[in-house]
Amino acid sequence: MANQLKGFTGRVLRVEFPQVHSRLVTVWSRSCGVAVVGAVSADTVRRYIDTQYERPWHRQRL
Repeated sequence: MANQLKGFTGRVLRVEFPQVHSRLVTVWSRSCGVAVVGAVSADTVRRYIDTQYERPWHRQRL
């Protein structure tokens, strides 16, 4: 399902933004990440994603 979504959006982006096509061979990489979060709210997931680079183990790499 993710690959179908990426294929569709890639085609739409190439049509709407031809300059992207001239710079990139592909719009999306082949990789895909999926996670199951259980019984938490969308706001909790959003906050986790928004603050992921503020965690000490990520700051060391930046």
